[in-house]
Amino acid sequence: MASANTLCKQLLGVKSAVVTGHDFYQDSYGVNHLRIHARPDKRHENDCPFCHKRCKPYDVQTRLPRIWRSLDWGGTLVEIQYRTHRILCPEHGVLVADVPWAYPGSGSPLRFFHRFIKTPSDPPSNISAPWPKARLSLSVPCPDLSAAVHSAGSF
Repeated sequence: MASANTLCKQLLGVKSAVVTGHDFYQDSYGVNHLRIHARPDKRHENDCPFCHKRCKPYDVQTRLPRIWRSLDWGGTLVEIQYRTHRILCPEHGVLVADVPWAYPGSGSPLRFFHRFIKTPSDPPSNISAPWPKARLSLSVPCPDLSAAVHSAGSF
């Protein structure tokens, strides 16, 4: 039987993360949430998000955690929480350290991008219909997410 740590890492689709905890809660609208508390593993915690080289830490973790909204899981909203910090990359300067579950500057995890943001050269393997380039507005309901698409940042 898999541990909760292993299940959460598979849900996030990453190997280089450490799951430090999780919370199940219900918001004021009665919607169930799973908040996964994660961090990059020690080998990758100070990596530059662009060149992926190990860099010196620039400052301490932020006071408030950052939250990324992931794909829904069986009607439960999945969120990833981590208190980010900045690094000093000799090539790129001061920037937020890389996290393995999201692209630099995005508010959505990699699984979201791989599922919804595709180009015509990346057709799904299980359909034969033409595959248009996805252009999602943040206010348009998306049937695969069972809710409107919301992001903590820009695409």
